[in-house]
Amino acid sequence: MGMVYVTAELGPSKERLVSVRFLVDTGSFYTIVPPELAAGLGLILPGSTNVMLADGTLTPAPLGNAFIRIYGRESGTVVASMGVFTPLLGALSMQLPDIKVNMKDEAIEFVDG
Repeated sequence: MGMVYVTAELGPSKERLVSVRFLVDTGSFYTIVPPELAAGLGLILPGSTNVMLADGTLTPAPLGNAFIRIYGRESGTVVASMGVFTPLLGALSMQLPDIKVNMKDEAIEFVDG
């Protein structure tokens, strides 16, 4: 299986969106962005959560709300920030606008109905 990338718009509000290239990560609940990107987008991350890494360790990460638009579908979402090499599009951000991952075709699809 390959990796699935998607370009989406992310920002603190519907009026302040910026195009971001994400690696789709179905194993991540939250969408995760590097701290520099979060700051550049103007995201406010007042909360905190513990994120489980692939090796099973827990690490704290700032957490907040953002607005996301993927292929014209929009919703609010929850974003965490940590030192990742590329922004990760998590399951919550795909669930709200009814998007699913097609790993065979390395693409995302819309859920109808």
